[in-house]
Amino acid sequence: MSPSARPVLALAVALVLCGCGKRETSVKETPVNTVEERVGFGRAARPGDLVTISYSIRLQNGREILKDTGYSFILDSGSVIGAMDQAVRGMKLHGLRVVEAPPQRHWGRQGYAGIIPPNEPLTMTIELDAIE
Repeated sequence: MSPSARPVLALAVALVLCGCGKRETSVKETPVNTVEERVGFGRAARPGDLVTISYSIRLQNGREILKDTGYSFILDSGSVIGAMDQAVRGMKLHGLRVVEAPPQRHWGRQGYAGIIPPNEPLTMTIELDAIE
């Protein structure tokens, strides 16, 4: 082997050994498509805030499966699905967002309680009612 080929071979071996040649998308990197229908006003919701929302969730075929008003949770505490945390983060009071959430950002392969089929993309409409 020529001396100039050694560094290239060493780099290839290092990439294989460290797994750097193959990259998988993590759940946190899976995109959640958000459309800001109404911006709202005041300060934006931040991690740790107690937020109250009204929301509806629809399946890909348009059928509404969940709906709630006055639902409260601590933002980014892990108490709701990742897509919900991501969608509400940065919203302002009375803002309205429509979110397309891939299965990796909610209940994924398991589905949910016979209501959400496995691997089903969801559409969520979320309005921020309060920030504390």
